[in-house]
Amino acid sequence: MPTSPTRNYFPVWHPDVHRGILDEELYFIFLNSYGDFDEFAKAVTGVLESLLKGRYSLYHVFGNYDIIVRLWARRSAYNSLLAELREQCRAFAGSVQQFNVDKTFYLWSEFPKSLPPEVLDSVSRDQIRAVQAGDTGVIARFRSNGVIVGEISGRPPYGSDGKFKSLMMVQFLRETSSILHIVQDELITELSSHFPTEQVSLYFGFGLGTLLVKQIATDMRQFLKLGDHIRKKLRLLRANSSTYLVAQLVLENDNGDAEVQSNNEPLSEEARALIQKYPDAKSLRIDDLFVAMALNERAIASIRLCPGLKNGFSLLIRSFIGKDRGQLLQAISSFVEELERVRKDAVPSLCKRAFSSGWETETNSFIKEKLKKGKPLAELSLGEILHFIRELNALHLHLPELDKEWEESLSRFISIRNDAFHKPETIALARIYEIGLAAEALASSLKSLQTLAGDPDTRQC
Repeated sequence: MPTSPTRNYFPVWHPDVHRGILDEELYFIFLNSYGDFDEFAKAVTGVLESLLKGRYSLYHVFGNYDIIVRLWARRSAYNSLLAELREQCRAFAGSVQQFNVDKTFYLWSEFPKSLPPEVLDSVSRDQIRAVQAGDTGVIARFRSNGVIVGEISGRPPYGSDGKFKSLMMVQFLRETSSILHIVQDELITELSSHFPTEQVSLYFGFGLGTLLVKQIATDMRQFLKLGDHIRKKLRLLRANSSTYLVAQLVLENDNGDAEVQSNNEPLSEEARALIQKYPDAKSLRIDDLFVAMALNERAIASIRLCPGLKNGFSLLIRSFIGKDRGQLLQAISSFVEELERVRKDAVPSLCKRAFSSGWETETNSFIKEKLKKGKPLAELSLGEILHFIRELNALHLHLPELDKEWEESLSRFISIRNDAFHKPETIALARIYEIGLAAEALASSLKSLQTLAGDPDTRQC
C-alpha cells in the first residue's frame, strides 16, 4: 500500500460520502457561557474528545458566541453530544444554538454537486479507513473522481506570536425570506466569480438561520471584503437579521465515523480484533485507530510470510499506540536482527549455488573484483550485501525473483535502518506507517531470499 509522507491524511469528503456511505449529516453548534472561558472550553473539549475522538472541528469565537463546533455525525450520535453540551452550558450559565445543514457548497473546490451512483457505489468504509491511514493510491483515485474535494492538513495553526495565522469568518442569516432559495444558484455563481481563490463555503439549512457563510483566511481585510459583498447582496434578499463572527481555528477535521464509534453500534471486526490484541488501542482517536488497524493488517500479512518479524511488528504497533519513540527504535532493531539472521544463512547458500567448487575463494575474489572490497562476505555491510547479490545474480545466478522490485524493497528498509542507527532524530512517530510498509516489503524479500537459498527452517521465513 503506498503511503503519504505523514502518517495521517485529513481529507475533505464530498458531502454525498458522509450522507450516502456513513449515514451522517452536517451540524454547526454555537455555544456561549458566562463563566470562565478557559474552564468552559476545557469542559467542552473533554465532551467532544470523549464522544467523537477527534472527529470534529472546533473554533473559539470573537463575537456573540464563545465556541463553534462543526461535525458530521449520525443523528443518534449528534443527539448524545447535544445532551452533554447542554449539561456543560447549564453548568456555566450558557446556552446552545443549532444550525442543521441541508446543502453544502465548497466554492474553493471544483467538485460535482452530486456524485454519480456508480462512483458512490465504489466507495467502501474500508477505503475510507485506507485514505485516512495515508493510502496515496486510493487518495489519488478519489480526488480524481470528486470523492475527495480537498484536504485540511495544509492549513496553518493559530500563531503564538499574537498574529492570527488562520481564522474563520462566519456570517449566518436568520428569518431570511424564501427568495434566498430561489436565487441560491445566482448567489453561488456570484461569490465564486468574485472570490475564486478564497476559502469560502456556503451552507444552507435551518435552525439558528437559513444560510451560513464560512471563510478561512489569514488577513482581516479578506473577511471585510467578503462580508461587505454579502451584506450588499443580502439587502436584495430581505434578510431580517444577520450575525457576523470571527473565530480562531483550534482544530479542523472532516473525517467521517467509518467505525460507527460514536453511538451504540458495534466496531468493525478488524477494530475489535486489534483492541483484543492491544487493549490500549481502545483509547485511540478515530484517525489514529485507522492507522493502528492498517499497521495490524501489514503485520498479519508479513508474519504469515516471515514469522521472525513478529516481535518487531508487535513493538511497532505498541510504539504507535503508546506514542513511544523508544519502542519504535526497538522495533527497527528487531527487524534488523531478523534481516541479519537471514543474510547469515541465505547469502552463503547463494554463493554455493553460483560457485559450485571452492565457493569461499571464488566469493572473496568476486567481492574484490566487483565491490572493490578486501574483506570477507561476513563482514560486508547490509548495503554492500545488496550490491553483492545484485552483481552475483546478474553474472551467475540469473534468478528472476531477485528483480528490481526485490532490490528496491530491501534498499528501502536498509535506508530506514541507516537512519535509525546513524540519524535517530529522523525516526519520528510520524514515519511509523512508512516503516510498517517497509517492514512488510522486507518480509516478502526475506521470504524470497530464503526460498532461493533452500533454507529448511520452516519455523522462520
